[in-house]
Amino acid sequence: ASTTVGDDTETVFYIDHGLASNKVMVQLFDATGNTVIADVRRGVSDASNTASTDHIKVSFNAAPASDEQITVLIHKIA
Repeated sequence: ASTTVGDDTETVFYIDHGLASNKVMVQLFDATGNTVIADVRRGVSDASNTASTDHIKVSFNAAPASDEQITVLIHKIA
């Protein structure tokens, strides 16, 4: 699964990957291919920390700009 995040405002994104597992590898990179560091929590679907095997929570220290086009790749590993 993959998606792009960044909107100049939000620092937290809840991403639905639909892989029915918390055993996922998450990679983030920007439009130039550089790795982006963020806090990733597996199995969290919303701000209330509702458990889910189909979601991850990605948190940044500062809101990514919309033109940064940060790609989030999510791969099931087991």
